[in-house]
Amino acid sequence: MNDLFEETLHREGMKIDSGIPEKEAKEQAREEMHRCEIQWVIREFYPDGKAAADYFLRVEKHRGVAPAKRLRDDCREAWAIHRAKKK
Repeated sequence: MNDLFEETLHREGMKIDSGIPEKEAKEQAREEMHRCEIQWVIREFYPDGKAAADYFLRVEKHRGVAPAKRLRDDCREAWAIHRAKKK
């Protein structure tokens, strides 16, 4: 995969080309990429919570507190669901 920014732009462009209004296309692309990143965090770090925490700190440094908190909270929920399926 390209970097997150390039992939988001690519998805936005595809949606706009398919007739979705630009504002809606951008929001849909961001949400898709957010869901993909949650899945990636689970695949990459589960069950190593320390490694995931380190990743969230890097996200916070580069994207800010609010985006990192949203990702952390959503990953926490997905992590719990994943853990329950493993049992």
